[in-house]
Amino acid sequence: MLDLAPWHDFWLFVGGASATLAGLVFVALTLRMREILGSRHAVTLARGAFYYFLTAMGLAAILLAPWPDDRSLAIVLLIAGSISLVQSVLAVTRLRNAPAQEREALRAIPIVWRLAGPVLARVMVLVGGVAVLNGDGRGQGALAVAALLLVVIGAGNAWDLVTAFEGR
Repeated sequence: MLDLAPWHDFWLFVGGASATLAGLVFVALTLRMREILGSRHAVTLARGAFYYFLTAMGLAAILLAPWPDDRSLAIVLLIAGSISLVQSVLAVTRLRNAPAQEREALRAIPIVWRLAGPVLARVMVLVGGVAVLNGDGRGQGALAVAALLLVVIGAGNAWDLVTAFEGR
C-alpha cells in the first residue's frame, strides 16, 4: 500500500490554499462581473484560474481520502487526469479557433504558460496515476508537481485578470 502519510500536510496545504484562492477568484468575479463578462479574454482568464484551483483542490481531496487499496486510488487518478486533460485540449482548441483580437490579447502573456503548463500538469496527474498503479511511490512527486503547476498558473491567471481592469 502506498504510504500517503508523509505527504498529508502537503496535500492539506494544497487543498486549503486552492480552495481559498478559488474563493478569492469568485469574489473578484462578483465585484467586476460586468467588465469580465464583457471581455472574452477576461472570461478565459477567470475560467482558467477557477478551474486550475478547483483541479488542484480536487487532487488534494483525492489524495487525502482513505482508499482501500492502491488500485482504487490509481483508477480515480487516471480518470480525473484523463477528464482534466480532455478539458485542457478543448481549451487549447477554443483558443486556436478564437477571433484574432482575443488571441492577440493573450500574446501579452507567454502562450507556453497559458497552454503547455496546464496540459503538462494534467499529464503529470496521469503519470502519477500510472506510478501508483504500479506501486511506485515516486508517483506522489509527479502529483505534487501537477498540483503546484496548477496553483501557480491559476495564480498567474488570477493576477492577470485583476490587473486587466486596473485604472478602469
